[in-house]
Amino acid sequence: MHRKINLLLVLLLIWGCDQSPNTLDPEPYEETTVDTEFELSIRSFEFDFFSRSFFAATKAISPDGIQAISAKLFAQDSLVTELVLNDQGLGFDIQAGDDSYDLNWTLTDSLVPMLKQRWMVRVSAKSNGEVLLDSSYLNPVIPSAPVIENVDHQDTLHLPASGLVFDTLRVTVSHAQGLDEIRDVSFKSLKPNGDYASGGNPIPLLDDGSQVILYEYFGVEITSGDKVEDDGIFSLTLPLSASDLTGMYLWTFSSRSWDGLVSDVYEDTLQVLAGTGGSAKPVVGITGSGAFQ
Repeated sequence: MHRKINLLLVLLLIWGCDQSPNTLDPEPYEETTVDTEFELSIRSFEFDFFSRSFFAATKAISPDGIQAISAKLFAQDSLVTELVLNDQGLGFDIQAGDDSYDLNWTLTDSLVPMLKQRWMVRVSAKSNGEVLLDSSYLNPVIPSAPVIENVDHQDTLHLPASGLVFDTLRVTVSHAQGLDEIRDVSFKSLKPNGDYASGGNPIPLLDDGSQVILYEYFGVEITSGDKVEDDGIFSLTLPLSASDLTGMYLWTFSSRSWDGLVSDVYEDTLQVLAGTGGSAKPVVGITGSGAFQ
């Protein structure tokens, strides 16, 4: 009887134990591995007009190593050159051992006319007998200079006996790649006596919507006279007094892009005549003559 009771207690103890897993128990370690495959991709393909150079960067990786990698440059469908690439920091490769195979090739003068065509770089990489190809296309951007479309101002101006008269120059400029490419617009003014205004330095025009007071002239605050900001019309208010020279003023306008390219020179003239004895009358917003914009 005593033996049976002991057996029953053992069974009860076994049945009463919590057999669910304990969260504190260590989980078995399972090693994870990532297989590295043979991969090839052209990450960038660019052209710099001023150095006349093509640039390309290609990523190539393989668990068996890269045995050979080369690039071909085509203009339209014509093969232009073939280059052997490396990842050893040699030649045009920038950094050794970064899996980036860099290309830098300068266009010769004789091939410049081909820039208007579509270019392609095709890279071929070989690893353990397997060959991968990748291609990228590019239409090179050929920078252009701004174009002065029109110059608007009064052709003839009579000086007043006293006070000021104003002429507002408005120069309309365009650019094939957009107005943001226009760096500045300016002109030089050759006076009737043969001297240049401002010592011959270019006089800037602004496309600022007349937000900035440029200077004071006889107590008058002068802005550019520009109507709308960033619309491609560059303006300058010119105040003239009775003491200014009469005769023909020769103006030469030009514009530059941020690339440093300069527009064709646009020439214009202003005839300044002696006043008729009257005084200039103020216009709304500006103290001076209302005869000009």
